Amino acid sequence: MEVKSLDVLKGKITTIYDEYLAGDFKTNASVKPLRLFNINLYEDIVYNNRDINKDELFELLNIFDLDKNILKKNYTEISKSEYNKILLIIPMLENNPVLFLEDPTVGLDVKSKKTLVKLLKRQKMKNRIIIIKSNDSEFVFSVTNIVIYKSGYRYMIDDNKYNFFSNKKLLKEFDIEQPSIMEFYGDLKTKKIKGLLHRDNINDLIKEIYRNAR
Repeated sequence: MEVKSLDVLKGKITTIYDEYLAGDFKTNASVKPLRLFNINLYEDIVYNNRDINKDELFELLNIFDLDKNILKKNYTEISKSEYNKILLIIPMLENNPVLFLEDPTVGLDVKSKKTLVKLLKRQKMKNRIIIIKSNDSEFVFSVTNIVIYKSGYRYMIDDNKYNFFSNKKLLKEFDIEQPSIMEFYGDLKTKKIKGLLHRDNINDLIKEIYRNAR
Protein backbone atom coordinates (compact mmCIF):
# COMPACT_ATOMS: atom_id res chain seq x y z
CA MET A 1 0.00 0.00 0.00
CA GLU A 2 1.39 3.40 -1.02
CA VAL A 3 1.77 6.06 1.68
CA LYS A 4 -0.26 8.51 -0.41
CA SER A 5 -3.22 6.14 -0.17
CA LEU A 6 -3.28 6.81 3.58
CA ASP A 7 -4.63 10.31 2.93
CA VAL A 8 -8.16 9.00 3.34
CA LEU A 9 -7.29 8.22 6.97
CA LYS A 10 -6.08 11.70 7.94
CA GLY A 11 -7.76 12.92 11.10
CA LYS A 12 -9.21 9.43 11.69
CA ILE A 13 -8.52 6.78 14.29
CA THR A 14 -8.39 3.51 12.41
CA THR A 15 -8.40 -0.07 13.64
CA ILE A 16 -6.83 -2.76 11.49
CA TYR A 17 -7.55 -6.50 11.65
CA ASP A 18 -4.97 -8.11 9.39
CA GLU A 19 -1.36 -9.04 10.21
CA TYR A 20 0.01 -8.56 6.69
CA LEU A 21 -1.64 -5.20 6.17
CA ALA A 22 -0.48 -4.03 9.61
CA GLY A 23 3.11 -4.78 8.62
CA ASP A 24 2.54 -3.08 5.27
CA PHE A 25 1.32 0.06 7.00
CA LYS A 26 4.35 0.13 9.30
CA THR A 27 6.79 -0.34 6.41
CA ASN A 28 5.31 2.13 3.95
CA ALA A 29 4.47 4.75 6.55
CA SER A 30 8.10 4.79 7.77
CA VAL A 31 7.09 4.03 11.34
CA LYS A 32 10.37 3.82 13.24
CA PRO A 33 10.94 0.93 15.65
CA LEU A 34 11.44 2.20 19.18
CA ARG A 35 14.98 1.76 20.51
CA LEU A 36 15.57 1.61 24.26
CA PHE A 37 19.01 1.32 25.80
CA ASN A 38 20.26 0.98 29.37
CA ILE A 39 21.27 4.58 30.17
CA ASN A 40 18.13 6.40 31.29
CA LEU A 41 14.67 6.98 29.89
CA TYR A 42 15.33 10.59 28.94
CA GLU A 43 18.28 9.59 26.74
CA ASP A 44 16.13 6.84 25.19
CA ILE A 45 13.36 9.30 24.38
CA VAL A 46 15.77 11.88 22.94
CA TYR A 47 17.40 9.17 20.81
CA ASN A 48 14.01 8.34 19.31
CA ASN A 49 13.15 12.00 18.76
CA ARG A 50 15.93 14.57 18.45
CA ASP A 51 13.40 17.40 18.18
CA ILE A 52 11.72 16.56 21.46
CA ASN A 53 9.47 19.17 23.07
CA LYS A 54 10.28 18.93 26.79
CA ASP A 55 7.11 20.73 27.84
CA GLU A 56 5.00 18.25 25.89
CA LEU A 57 7.01 15.36 27.37
CA PHE A 58 6.42 16.56 30.94
CA GLU A 59 2.73 17.13 30.16
CA LEU A 60 2.32 13.57 28.85
CA LEU A 61 4.12 12.16 31.88
CA ASN A 62 1.77 14.09 34.15
CA ILE A 63 -1.31 12.95 32.22
CA PHE A 64 -0.20 9.34 32.70
CA ASP A 65 0.47 9.96 36.42
CA LEU A 66 4.23 9.56 36.00
CA ASP A 67 6.65 11.73 37.96
CA LYS A 68 9.25 13.41 35.73
CA ASN A 69 12.00 11.94 37.93
CA ILE A 70 11.24 8.63 36.24
CA LEU A 71 13.29 9.96 33.32
CA LYS A 72 16.44 9.50 35.42
CA LYS A 73 15.82 5.74 35.59
CA ASN A 74 16.50 3.16 32.91
CA TYR A 75 13.81 0.87 31.58
CA THR A 76 14.96 -2.04 33.79
CA GLU A 77 14.19 -0.01 36.93
CA ILE A 78 10.54 0.74 36.26
CA SER A 79 7.37 -1.34 36.42
CA LYS A 80 5.79 -3.00 33.41
CA SER A 81 2.90 -0.52 33.58
CA GLU A 82 5.28 2.46 33.60
CA TYR A 83 7.25 0.92 30.74
CA ASN A 84 4.09 0.53 28.64
CA LYS A 85 3.15 4.17 29.24
CA ILE A 86 6.60 5.33 28.13
CA LEU A 87 6.21 3.28 24.94
CA LEU A 88 2.98 5.18 24.25
CA ILE A 89 4.46 8.58 25.04
CA ILE A 90 7.47 8.27 22.69
CA PRO A 91 5.52 8.06 19.38
CA MET A 92 3.13 10.79 20.54
CA LEU A 93 6.11 13.15 20.75
CA GLU A 94 7.11 12.49 17.14
CA ASN A 95 6.25 14.69 14.18
CA ASN A 96 5.59 11.64 12.02
CA PRO A 97 2.21 12.11 10.27
CA VAL A 98 1.40 8.46 11.08
CA LEU A 99 0.91 7.21 14.63
CA PHE A 100 0.90 3.40 14.66
CA LEU A 101 0.07 1.65 17.95
CA GLU A 102 0.20 -2.11 18.35
CA ASP A 103 -1.77 -3.54 21.31
CA PRO A 104 -1.55 -0.18 23.16
CA THR A 105 -3.77 -1.19 26.09
CA VAL A 106 -1.71 -4.22 27.18
CA GLY A 107 -0.71 -3.73 30.82
CA LEU A 108 -2.81 -0.59 31.26
CA ASP A 109 -5.39 -0.21 34.03
CA VAL A 110 -8.88 1.17 33.42
CA LYS A 111 -7.89 4.75 34.28
CA SER A 112 -4.88 4.64 31.94
CA LYS A 113 -7.05 3.30 29.11
CA LYS A 114 -9.41 6.25 29.50
CA THR A 115 -6.41 8.57 29.49
CA LEU A 116 -5.17 6.96 26.27
CA VAL A 117 -8.56 7.45 24.61
CA LYS A 118 -8.45 11.18 25.44
CA LEU A 119 -4.87 11.51 24.18
CA LEU A 120 -5.64 9.75 20.90
CA LYS A 121 -8.58 12.03 20.28
CA ARG A 122 -6.25 14.96 20.89
CA GLN A 123 -3.75 13.49 18.41
CA LYS A 124 -6.60 13.16 15.93
CA MET A 125 -7.14 16.92 16.12
CA LYS A 126 -3.57 17.33 14.79
CA ASN A 127 -4.78 15.62 11.59
CA ARG A 128 -2.43 12.68 12.16
CA ILE A 129 -3.14 9.28 10.68
CA ILE A 130 -3.74 7.05 13.68
CA ILE A 131 -3.68 3.29 13.12
CA ILE A 132 -4.31 0.82 15.92
CA LYS A 133 -3.86 -2.94 15.89
CA SER A 134 -5.69 -4.36 18.89
CA ASN A 135 -8.23 -7.02 19.90
CA ASP A 136 -9.34 -4.95 22.91
CA SER A 137 -12.83 -4.38 21.52
CA GLU A 138 -14.04 -2.12 24.35
CA PHE A 139 -11.10 0.24 23.87
CA VAL A 140 -11.18 0.10 20.07
CA PHE A 141 -14.91 0.81 19.95
CA SER A 142 -14.56 3.83 22.23
CA VAL A 143 -11.88 5.49 20.12
CA THR A 144 -12.01 4.34 16.49
CA ASN A 145 -13.65 5.88 13.41
CA ILE A 146 -12.76 3.36 10.70
CA VAL A 147 -12.25 -0.42 10.73
CA ILE A 148 -10.11 -2.15 8.08
CA TYR A 149 -10.32 -5.93 7.75
CA LYS A 150 -9.76 -8.64 5.15
CA SER A 151 -12.65 -10.42 3.48
CA GLY A 152 -11.42 -13.17 1.17
CA TYR A 153 -8.78 -11.55 -1.02
CA ARG A 154 -10.06 -8.00 -0.56
CA TYR A 155 -9.45 -5.40 2.13
CA MET A 156 -12.63 -3.85 3.40
CA ILE A 157 -12.83 -0.34 4.88
CA ASP A 158 -15.88 0.15 7.08
CA ASP A 159 -16.36 3.78 8.05
CA ASN A 160 -19.29 2.84 10.28
CA LYS A 161 -17.84 1.01 13.28
CA TYR A 162 -21.36 0.24 14.53
CA ASN A 163 -21.90 -2.00 11.49
CA PHE A 164 -18.67 -3.88 12.12
CA PHE A 165 -19.07 -4.35 15.86
CA SER A 166 -22.69 -5.48 15.53
CA ASN A 167 -21.71 -8.16 12.99
CA LYS A 168 -21.25 -11.24 15.20
CA LYS A 169 -20.06 -13.36 12.27
CA LEU A 170 -17.19 -10.96 11.55
CA LEU A 171 -16.30 -10.63 15.21
CA LYS A 172 -16.11 -14.40 15.56
CA GLU A 173 -13.92 -14.64 12.45
CA PHE A 174 -11.39 -12.24 13.94
CA ASP A 175 -11.78 -13.61 17.49
CA ILE A 176 -13.04 -10.30 18.85
CA GLU A 177 -15.55 -9.95 21.68
CA GLN A 178 -18.54 -7.75 21.00
CA PRO A 179 -18.29 -4.49 22.98
CA SER A 180 -20.76 -4.43 25.87
CA ILE A 181 -22.45 -1.28 24.53
CA MET A 182 -23.29 -3.09 21.27
CA GLU A 183 -24.81 -5.95 23.24
CA PHE A 184 -26.88 -3.32 25.03
CA TYR A 185 -28.03 -1.92 21.68
CA GLY A 186 -29.08 -5.43 20.68
CA ASP A 187 -31.17 -5.77 23.84
CA LEU A 188 -32.82 -2.42 23.16
CA LYS A 189 -33.76 -3.50 19.64
CA THR A 190 -35.51 -6.59 21.00
CA LYS A 191 -37.51 -4.27 23.25
CA LYS A 192 -38.38 -2.25 20.13
CA ILE A 193 -36.97 1.02 21.45
CA LYS A 194 -36.60 3.12 18.30
CA GLY A 195 -35.05 6.44 17.38
CA LEU A 196 -31.82 6.03 19.36
CA LEU A 197 -28.66 7.61 18.05
CA HIS A 198 -25.44 5.61 18.26
CA ARG A 199 -23.22 6.55 21.19
CA ASP A 200 -19.66 5.50 22.05
CA ASN A 201 -20.15 4.92 25.76
CA ILE A 202 -22.84 3.62 28.10
CA ASN A 203 -23.39 6.92 29.95
CA ASP A 204 -24.16 8.83 26.74
CA LEU A 205 -26.44 6.01 25.61
CA ILE A 206 -28.38 6.11 28.89
CA LYS A 207 -28.93 9.86 28.41
CA GLU A 208 -30.14 9.17 24.86
CA ILE A 209 -32.59 6.55 26.16
CA TYR A 210 -33.88 9.02 28.75
CA ARG A 211 -34.45 11.69 26.09
CA ASN A 212 -36.38 9.23 23.92
CA ALA A 213 -38.46 8.01 26.86
CA ARG A 214 -39.79 11.47 27.79
